[in-house]
Amino acid sequence: MVVPRCEFGLCALDGELYAVGGWVGEDIGGSIERYDPQLDEWYLQGELPQPRFSMGVVSYEGLIYVVGGCTHSRRHLPDVLSYNPVIKEWTTLSPMTIARSQMGVAVLEGYLYVVGGTNKNNEVLQSVERYSFEKNSWSTVPSMKVGRASPAVAAADGFLYVIGGDKPYEINFYRAQITIDSMERYDPIRGEWDDCPSLPESRSEAGAAVI
Repeated sequence: MVVPRCEFGLCALDGELYAVGGWVGEDIGGSIERYDPQLDEWYLQGELPQPRFSMGVVSYEGLIYVVGGCTHSRRHLPDVLSYNPVIKEWTTLSPMTIARSQMGVAVLEGYLYVVGGTNKNNEVLQSVERYSFEKNSWSTVPSMKVGRASPAVAAADGFLYVIGGDKPYEINFYRAQITIDSMERYDPIRGEWDDCPSLPESRSEAGAAVI
C-alpha cells in the first residue's frame, strides 16, 4: 500500500480494493487508497471526514459505506457515511442506535448488518442491528448467542455467518483478549441464530470471503 496501516477497513468495488483509515504509525489515519489489480498498483483516493480505526466498511451499488469505529481518543462513533469514489463525495446517513467499533459487517438482501463489536465502555456486544439502504433507517435484529468483538462476517445463500472473534473478559479489553472458535448463522426469514461447526482454531480480527 501507499500508506502502511492496520485496523483499517477494506472492501471491493468494481474490481478494485479500497483501504480506509486505520492506525498509521502512532496516529489514526484518514486516507483512502485504491488498488488496481490490472496495473498492480495502489493509489491515494481521498480522505475520510474524520480519521478513525476499527470501523466497518462495505460496498453496495457503487458506493462505499463506512460504519462506526474509534477516534484517536478512543471515542466510539455511531456515524454512517457513504462515499462515491467517482465524484469523491461523502454523504452522512442515519447513525447506528449504538456507537460501536470492532464490529463485523456484511450486506445481505438490501440490508447492511452490523454485528457485535465493543461500545464506549469497551464492553463486548452481543447485539446486532441492520441498516436499510432503501429507507435510510436502522432496526434491531435478535442478538447473537455469544458476544463477539472483531468477528469475521460473510453473507452467503441468504444467511449471515459470524465467525470467531474476541469474547468478554474482565481485564481491559485492549490488553487481554480471549479468542472464540465458534460460528453461528442468522436466518433473516426465521429471525433466529443457529450454531454451525466451529473453527479448527480460535481466532479474531480474521477475514472471511465468499467465492
